[in-house]
Amino acid sequence: MTPPKEVKVKSNRQINLKGMITSGVILVAWLVLWSPAAQAQEVAENKGTEPESKYILPEIVVTATKIDQPLNEVPLSTDVITREEIESSNALDAGDILRTSTGFNVRSYNPGGLATASLRGSQSAQVLIVLDGMPVFDPFTGLTDLSQISLAGIERIEIVRGPTSHLYGANALGGVVNLITRHPEERTSANLSVGSFNAQKYYLQTANGTGNMGYFLSGSVNKSDGWRGNDDFLRQSIFAKLAGQLGSIHVKLSTGYYTSDIGLPGPKPAGPTKYGSHAVTSLYDRQNTANLYGLLVLESDVGTHTNLTLKIRPARDITNFQTTYDDWVTGDTIVNDNEYVAKSVILNSQLETKLGRHRLLIGWDGIRRQADVIQKFSDQVSGVVEVVEWNPATRTSGIWLEYIWHGSNFIVVPGLRLDSHSEYGSYTSPNIGVVFDWRSYTFRASAGRAFRAPGFNDLFWPNAGNRDLKSETGVAYEIGLERRLSRYAKGNIALFRRDVRNMIAWAPTGAGGFWQPSNINRYAVNGFETEFDVRLERFYATISYSFLDAEQTNREVVYSDWLTGETRLEDKKRPAAFIPHHAVSMILNVNLAEVDIQVRGEYRGRVRNDYADYSQSPTVTMTEKILPARAVLDLRLSRSFNKFVPYIELKNILDTRYSEQFGNTIADGAYPMPGRTVVGGVRLDL
Repeated sequence: MTPPKEVKVKSNRQINLKGMITSGVILVAWLVLWSPAAQAQEVAENKGTEPESKYILPEIVVTATKIDQPLNEVPLSTDVITREEIESSNALDAGDILRTSTGFNVRSYNPGGLATASLRGSQSAQVLIVLDGMPVFDPFTGLTDLSQISLAGIERIEIVRGPTSHLYGANALGGVVNLITRHPEERTSANLSVGSFNAQKYYLQTANGTGNMGYFLSGSVNKSDGWRGNDDFLRQSIFAKLAGQLGSIHVKLSTGYYTSDIGLPGPKPAGPTKYGSHAVTSLYDRQNTANLYGLLVLESDVGTHTNLTLKIRPARDITNFQTTYDDWVTGDTIVNDNEYVAKSVILNSQLETKLGRHRLLIGWDGIRRQADVIQKFSDQVSGVVEVVEWNPATRTSGIWLEYIWHGSNFIVVPGLRLDSHSEYGSYTSPNIGVVFDWRSYTFRASAGRAFRAPGFNDLFWPNAGNRDLKSETGVAYEIGLERRLSRYAKGNIALFRRDVRNMIAWAPTGAGGFWQPSNINRYAVNGFETEFDVRLERFYATISYSFLDAEQTNREVVYSDWLTGETRLEDKKRPAAFIPHHAVSMILNVNLAEVDIQVRGEYRGRVRNDYADYSQSPTVTMTEKILPARAVLDLRLSRSFNKFVPYIELKNILDTRYSEQFGNTIADGAYPMPGRTVVGGVRLDL
């Protein structure tokens, strides 16, 4: 059957906090001494002359403590992306909206393709994504593909930057992103747009009721023909939510269904390939996904000062991959079809008790995950078909408690969680946070342990998985200062450090140089970030800067002799891969002559990665590759005509040529992103 058509790096680089601390001192002074503007705002508030704003900073958040809590009483750095921001951004998916959030580095392979997020220098699998407080990561890799999370039906997004395993368990080492769905309300709206590369977006929502009673229904379609070959995509989703009351019990029932069909072009190759072209590695690799989930929430007061919440989330995720390649021994064409079916049930309960001014939270959750995997390898020349099946399953349970102790002008929040897993054993996650509030200043400090669990691929991959793996473990510290300039403006700074050990990597650590996942790497990051945010009636702006100084210690192959079978590994320390030193994010929204003008921008410093070089075999060295720094700006213009809001967007107005992901080998290129594109559309508020 015819197939379908160097740079040297210092290995002992020391992390230097001098510049970071100097910048921190300067910005602390700026926050403390910038009193004229603050006093002017306070006078305006006292006189009642400050304009009301649709962009008022949210006052209540739920993610950082798992209960309703004023934002200025939360010990961890927390941000909120509001519904207005989501709608005005016209973002395609969760990854698109998180790009300009403080501390994030979102990496996409191509528009509409796999998108993952690093937070404060953490790996993507160390950032927990939850939907209405329930985890949604892939059990095989531990990653969450942000491109698969539609923003249809999302009320707001809460981001906690810091370790939160004491509340959420596994994979919350770097932080938590909680996408909170909308409540029933009397509203119907639609959004239609078309753009470059035949990009099309359709979105419809309708709802009726109040926050406690009613329904909400939304659906969306995102599609594009792609821009470089085999990078087309079609994504569809539907979400429904019912809310009601049975006696004293508040009931919420929701369900969502998501499907996608996307091309997998691979990186730009060094030259034309057998199954690709000059622009893509493969013209035939595809991925299809179908995800279905439900969520039942029961909430009721138990006595005068106690509230009980029960949640259950069943889910079924099906992913199909098809790849075409040459067998490395025979040279025959192989078509590889893989089907991954993951089924999970998550149970969650928590009891909140008010003890005077203080609050006690006790919770428990249990997770059952299982999968059915079929990997089919079809030799297109000989006709031989090889089938590999494996059926992993795990069970997890966790119990946690948190106590929120209120003093006169400070709060202490200790927390503790114990997790027990059927494969990697038990893990304890303590955490403590302190909030000190004085006039318009809020001081925060926190310290905690957190962990990232091995995934199905690490534990159970046929003939290679390692069931003796431990969890990746980390300790993180943070201190921060926030200056509230008014109800509508604030500035903050934070210094943080994270140390992670037992990081999982695939290496020839088995008998006879056998490749398997092992707990062999370490990672440390020191960081500094600052953010300024102002939200008025006709003006909204936020700008943030992040500095990361990260290093990794990897156990790497330095000698590999295939004749004798001898393999030697050594620990090598170098700057961390994929982490930019400097990052700036910005959103500016201003209304001039009834025209809303929005500019969204991000700057990311250069990033590096290392590739094993066997050209001097049996000696093995590492070769560094660099993705250069880049700046990307998007411009959006819109005008409201009562219930009719037309808009036009220019994406990447600087026409920056850049990539967010490295290629697969030393020889090939990266995954290039498109240059300047245009999108036009209309939003209807019916």
